[in-house]
Amino acid sequence: MKNKNKAIMIILSLLMPGLGNLYIGDKKKGSILLAVSLITTAVSDKYKIITGLFIIYYIYAILTCLSTYNNQLES
Repeated sequence: MKNKNKAIMIILSLLMPGLGNLYIGDKKKGSILLAVSLITTAVSDKYKIITGLFIIYYIYAILTCLSTYNNQLES
């Protein structure tokens, strides 16, 4: 991992799950998380229950990004 700033990664993850993963180079996971985020955001206006699930997913995505970041630092 080439000089990736943890603060930038967290900010990107907070803006939209998946962006932080893309920033640190985890393209596969980042693309999947971003696609799910965009789809969930698009349908959340119609189905209010999804909004609650999105919050849980949002937290999961941020923790996944942090885990990937830490694993890359160790290797």
